[in-house]
Amino acid sequence: MRLVTPAGTLRVQGSPPDQAHARTDPTPLGQTSVNCWVGGPETLLGWLETQLGLAATAPLACQRITELVRALPDEPALAFADSLRCDRWRAAAELLRRRDELELADWSQGDPQQFPAIARDLCAGPAMVELKFPSEAARLHAVLAALASGQTLPAHVCTLDEGIARRPALWQCVLRQLNVVAAAPSRCLAPEGTALREAQECLLHEHEMTLAPDQSVRWAATRSDAAACELVAQVLGNDPEELSGGVIYCDDDALAIRLDACLARRRLPTMGPLPLIRSISSCR
Repeated sequence: MRLVTPAGTLRVQGSPPDQAHARTDPTPLGQTSVNCWVGGPETLLGWLETQLGLAATAPLACQRITELVRALPDEPALAFADSLRCDRWRAAAELLRRRDELELADWSQGDPQQFPAIARDLCAGPAMVELKFPSEAARLHAVLAALASGQTLPAHVCTLDEGIARRPALWQCVLRQLNVVAAAPSRCLAPEGTALREAQECLLHEHEMTLAPDQSVRWAATRSDAAACELVAQVLGNDPEELSGGVIYCDDDALAIRLDACLARRRLPTMGPLPLIRSISSCR
């Protein structure tokens, strides 16, 4: 997404809410970089909260999980009681993830008897206890309430990389109150006839990918995060002159930290997620 205001530009890349992270982005030649941010839905939500005078402090995931861990009682009748007994932290994290997804879908909690057992317990049980640290859905409800009370946003144009219909229901309610336009369609830039071009076309058109690697792209798969990090570090170590031209995308922050450790052991430049490490340490 890209949000243009009289003061500058806010660009927000569409991504799943649980993987949204603000980052800087080089500004194209001839385009102003005043008030320009790049990130996910969290960046757009933070902008909305700032404009509407709402509390804009996003809680850390570990804070919300810890709060739910303490709030969940030991009730053997719950569908997830065994999971809580085996690994309380992991079970609470999974329950919180599912609850957040339901709330973003604007779940009314309707008739719980129509739902599976785990959903019934999520609806009627202690897993729905109100937490001190707000969820993304709670923050969106606060934005909607502020707009409904008569508050207005500054003039803006929000350019979406993906259509509104592809976002969760609660986000759709918010986006419909913004001045939204569609982004220019993405184009495949890899040379014709290459595996990389085929992969780009499959991703853009959401086709099933049957990739036959060639000189343009290589594909490696493993179920082990450690093995994946070691492989990437070894490949980079074999050709250190090309490091400056490479881009590494990690699926989550923990994986980035693990990859940094592998790179550091080989005395290679690291990505340096130090702010994240500090935030994790502060939660312990």
